[in-house]
Amino acid sequence: MSGKFLARASALSLAFVLAACGGDDSSTPLGGITDNQDQGGTDTGGNTDSGSTDTPEDGDTGGIISLLSDSTQIGTAPNSELELIAYYRNNQGVAQSETAVNFTVDQPESFTISSNTPPTDESGRTTTKLISLDQESKNRTVRVTASAGEATGSLTINAVGTSLSLSGPTTLSSDASEPYNYTARLTNSEGDGIQGQPINVSTPSIATVAGVTAGGTTTSAGLYEFTVTPQATGSETITVSAFDGESQVSASLNLTVASEVFQITSPTAESTIDIGDTETISLDWTKDGLPITDGETVTFTTDLGTLTDSQPITSSGSAQTSITSDIAGKATITAIATSGENELTARRVVNFVATTPFELIAEANRTLLATGESTEITAKLFDVNGNPVANQYVEFKRKSDPSSGSIQPSIVKTNLLGQASAVFTAGTTGSGDQGVEIEVSNQDLLPETQVVSLSVNDKPGRIVAGTGNELEELSSATYRKEWSVFVTDSSGAPVANNEVQLSILAHSYGKGSFERVDTDGDGTPDIWAPIRVVTCDAEDANKNSILESGEDINGNGTLEPSNEATLNSKVVTTDESGMATFYVVYPQNSCAWTDVTLRATTKVDGSEASSTTKYTLSCSAEDLTNIDNSPSLGTESKFGTASVCSNPD
Repeated sequence: MSGKFLARASALSLAFVLAACGGDDSSTPLGGITDNQDQGGTDTGGNTDSGSTDTPEDGDTGGIISLLSDSTQIGTAPNSELELIAYYRNNQGVAQSETAVNFTVDQPESFTISSNTPPTDESGRTTTKLISLDQESKNRTVRVTASAGEATGSLTINAVGTSLSLSGPTTLSSDASEPYNYTARLTNSEGDGIQGQPINVSTPSIATVAGVTAGGTTTSAGLYEFTVTPQATGSETITVSAFDGESQVSASLNLTVASEVFQITSPTAESTIDIGDTETISLDWTKDGLPITDGETVTFTTDLGTLTDSQPITSSGSAQTSITSDIAGKATITAIATSGENELTARRVVNFVATTPFELIAEANRTLLATGESTEITAKLFDVNGNPVANQYVEFKRKSDPSSGSIQPSIVKTNLLGQASAVFTAGTTGSGDQGVEIEVSNQDLLPETQVVSLSVNDKPGRIVAGTGNELEELSSATYRKEWSVFVTDSSGAPVANNEVQLSILAHSYGKGSFERVDTDGDGTPDIWAPIRVVTCDAEDANKNSILESGEDINGNGTLEPSNEATLNSKVVTTDESGMATFYVVYPQNSCAWTDVTLRATTKVDGSEASSTTKYTLSCSAEDLTNIDNSPSLGTESKFGTASVCSNPD
């Protein structure tokens, strides 16, 4: 997700699927895994009737294609890319060189294959790219097929990352003088708005809903605005949704309509406050258009910072307190009061930000590049107490670059997480080991800088990590998934007896619930689909498993997520074919909601090669397709259903 260590990086990530081996459909893409989902498995030579690799009859010239991908998922944003790798062998297992492999997709209107696809090399290998053209940017599955002669291999990739959010007040007055404004935002995997999509809004019985956005669809920023006018007192949920079937995304707010106006008027929503400063919080409370009686108690709470008075009393219809914090982060301020039998609630979210840089950390997500490849360089600024420093400029400069590459942009302002990123693209020549040096600096910290070292090789060694369809249920509470790694040298030959270091850590988690979804369009729900309302970064910012200042975003006293998945071994050794096998084990209730980074590292010809795969822990199809009963995994995310990361519920 973000840079956390000095000059640490992940390198080339490749997740593989042996398309020659069919699947038993024991896992589902809606649970977060990307694998072959066809009935009966993948064709290895024109035969689609069997769920396993066929042994060719004498005289059969179909051959075998093994199809791999560099990730189990592709982003929904236009121009998102994923590398496809095909290995072509004859029926005797001999690699076939100088052979054209044809790649196709089942949704050519939304995805395309790069036109620059070379013939197979001496190892029978060729590569190309799957590129998203999808302007709708829907979460969906796409089927890719590689063929050469009579041999074919296929795999299914999940396009993911599209989400819908909803913001607006949750406590409404039945005698409000004007409607309340709400905003839904539809975004793709890059966080960019999705334009031109209709948003469905449920109509609660206690209020009327009216659209505001012209044309009734999302704007270029992905925004859809509407108003809610209270009609009767009570509580009800309002829900917005976009798209249908497995592509559907939704978000909800619980509304309470009361006879009073009870709202925080300052500070404004999402305002920024410097840490150490004191900010006044004002709340207005009226009933029937008149200020509430003096002396009423209002209880204020916050999940970050300190309040000067947690229970001020009203005066002339207003109650005030102040807030300050020495820790950076989002603070959710809540005000509660009792009026007769009704409990009134108002909330306001503000951002405490650090302003004085003390430490700069920089890293690259890949340190070993081929010519023409790119890597993201991420910098993060901290103050003396480890708080992220926002709104500060970070500069990126090529201090040394024999490859004649480029880095863009060269100066970036840090966000609320203290992060700033740029992309380095390698040039056309090799650099030697760590020959490229990217200098990262902040004006307030000069002359101190950080240097990220990269290696650009013409033909680097490769490590490929990946998995298949089967998901084993070790117990009623535990899943186990088999993975494999393949290590090859720069010529594509397998490297035997190589140790591969393995690690797996959660980088984000989702909040939401399982809902019945119709995936085949027949009008009848056929699967329990995890519907995320928000995806949150892992709170353990520096990955040391210790709860530190500024990390507990939701204020519940623990780090979310924990180490949800584990490995049966941290080190494996490749066999004569360059392959090693290992297992990922995790609790069943972590599936669909926990996003992990699996990293495999080894040395090939003296140079480090790495594979990094980011994916969502998968659920078994059996646990999600029993549509008549609630999922055994539970109906809600283990991390809650609230639509903001600062709320632990």
